Amino acid sequence: MARKLSHITTKLTAFMQAHYGKRKVCKDYIKSENGKLQIPDNLLMAFVVGRAELEGNFYNYLLQKNFIHPTSQARLYKPLIKNHANFQEIIEKAKILPYFTIANPKTKSEIKDYRNACFACYCIIIAISKNQKDPLADTLTYGYYKHYMPMLFPSKSKSQDIKTLAQEITKNINQKWNKKTTLKESYKIIKDQVEFRLLAIMPNHKGIELIKLKGERLKATRLNSYQTLLMQLQSHYYNLDLPKNN
Repeated sequence: MARKLSHITTKLTAFMQAHYGKRKVCKDYIKSENGKLQIPDNLLMAFVVGRAELEGNFYNYLLQKNFIHPTSQARLYKPLIKNHANFQEIIEKAKILPYFTIANPKTKSEIKDYRNACFACYCIIIAISKNQKDPLADTLTYGYYKHYMPMLFPSKSKSQDIKTLAQEITKNINQKWNKKTTLKESYKIIKDQVEFRLLAIMPNHKGIELIKLKGERLKATRLNSYQTLLMQLQSHYYNLDLPKNN
């Protein structure tokens, strides 16, 4: 079931109403033909800045969520950023189309171009809100990732038994690598925060960091690390290379 978008669309609608009322951001057409965007000159740099913000913050968010392997990052980039269906959904539900001039799709073949135009509008609004130092910019980037990324993964395990979670993680890793592995925990305190790490260890191989999370309390951060890692391992978006020999 799709999660509610109101925490994004409500803020987006309010921002546009407050700053533009019934005026358009631009009267010139934002077009896409055969996948190639055509953006008016007076909005081109706003699109460039907004897209850079969306994609740059996405990369930072992936690192925060332990997706450090380029293959994992690419697998998540494609459905969340490269595919523009989500941006169409937000633009339509927030009733943003009247603020821009784009062509409505008349055939199925035009849907992709229509979505590209919606994506352009989305990026332009990110740039406008960022320029005005409005928190909407964070909502349209980090809020977007937090909303859509969980839909790509199975539900996080509700188990609070570390031993059971560790067995499931080890079993999953052993199947991926066809090697017998053990888990090693590591943590340190940094300015009232706990940084917890889980590593995979096997004979004659360098240990590999599986996950690193920060939190306020060791017990909760430790449990969250095990639950999160298991969830990631159970999806095809998470890539795990076999460690190199010592």
